[in-house]
Parts: sequence; C-alpha cells; structure tokens
Amino acid sequence: SVSGGNANADNYTLTETTTQFTIAPKPLTVSNGDLAYTKEYDGTTTASATGALSVDKVGEDDVTVTIGSAVYANKTVGTGKTVNLSGLTLAGTKAGNYVLAADTYTFTNGVITAKEVTVSGITAENKEYDGTTAATLVYTGLTITGMVDGDQLSATATGAFVDKDVADGKTVTISKITLTGGDAGNYVLAGTGNQA
Repeated sequence: SVSGGNANADNYTLTETTTQFTIAPKPLTVSNGDLAYTKEYDGTTTASATGALSVDKVGEDDVTVTIGSAVYANKTVGTGKTVNLSGLTLAGTKAGNYVLAADTYTFTNGVITAKEVTVSGITAENKEYDGTTAATLVYTGLTITGMVDGDQLSATATGAFVDKDVADGKTVTISKITLTGGDAGNYVLAGTGNQA
C-alpha cells in the first residue's frame, strides 16, 4: 500500500485489468393480481381471463406476463374453482432482465355460472274422472333449448287440470319444472336467476 499521500506514487505503475462479471436475470414470481376467470357454463374447461397478473418486478420496469393457456380443473358450475395457467411468457422492454420463477401457476378464484335453458313440449294425458285435478304428464315431446350438445339433461314437472270436473279441451297447468340428469347442476331455468 502507498501511504503518506502521493510522495511515492512515481515508484508504482498501475496495471489496468478487466474481469468480467455477470448480471443474472431476476426470477419473477407471478401472483394473480386482479386477474379474474369468470364464464357461463359451456361444457369445456377453457378459462378466459380479464385483468392482469402481478409480478414482483423492479420499480416501474416495463415487464408483463402473457398467458398461453388457462383451464379450469373441471367443467362444472361453481365458485372458488381451480384454474391452471401454463405457457406463460414475458413481454415488455425490460423482459430480458427477468426469467419466470415457474412455468405453471394455479389459482383458486375461478367462477363458472349456470347456463340458462328453456323447457317446452311437456303435455298431459287424458284421464277418467277421479275427483282430483291431478294430471299425468307426458315427456315424449320434451325439448330443452340452450343446453350444450352431449350433456345429460332432462326435466320433470307437476301438472294439474284447471278443475276436477268432466269436460273436453281442459287446460292443464304445468309447474315446478325441475332439471334432472348428470349435468343438471350446470343449468338453470331461464327467468329463475343465473347462479353459480
């Protein structure tokens, strides 16, 4: 070392050396941010997102994450559903300074709401007078409009004649229509509310 100011500085020569160091990309952790996954039931697990993922970037760096694929764990109606993200890529002018900490992410804020359907074609049988208004319904012409092809969906209902007396051309009131079948939980009758 040289001490005492610069008195002996002329006795030394400084040789400049260059050593190369690396600045490694920062691993980015992705969080859900304000991203929401909400759709009406359509018989698929495809998730569509609105909003943006959050990343732990440095300051105001221009770096964002785009999603290649977002899918629900299953196709059924519900809230708090698992959504799996994959194929994430970085974008923005500072994207080269970062690398994704993971390739896939899972969040549990998905929502699939029930799809509305209409039911028609339920009729009734003629009957012999029995002192009641009870009607036996016929479902051979049942049509459910709005259901996804391939789903298992049917309906039941109750029926009653307008009164118990004998007459031709009597009106039968059909009420309490209930959706049945393996996929009934994914649907709601039109006009009764679209709830998950």
